[in-house]
Amino acid sequence: AQKTPTTTTKVTQIGNSQGAATATRWASAYPHLFCRLIIWAGILPEDLEIQANNRAFKDLPIHLVYGKQDPFLSDDRMLKQQEIEGKLGIQSIIHTFEGGHEIESETLLKFK
Repeated sequence: AQKTPTTTTKVTQIGNSQGAATATRWASAYPHLFCRLIIWAGILPEDLEIQANNRAFKDLPIHLVYGKQDPFLSDDRMLKQQEIEGKLGIQSIIHTFEGGHEIESETLLKFK
């Protein structure tokens, strides 16, 4: 039998670029462990099981962070993000910075 992790301290879950999908899956599987989900320079995975994750993300703030010049987050990709959010019934909190596909320290420090 799989043992579910337990803790009384919630932590921030962050996924960068392609790691956003893994971070999102962890947050959806164990939402009680996290105080927020930060998706940095990526989008929610398209293959999330909508009904199960709808409940998981109900009380979990989701932050979407990206550089305004990120070549991987085109208008089409951002529309896909909005579509996924719509299916999940959630709305992420958007944070942008001047830059590309990178973790920008000034923006990251705002999450302290």
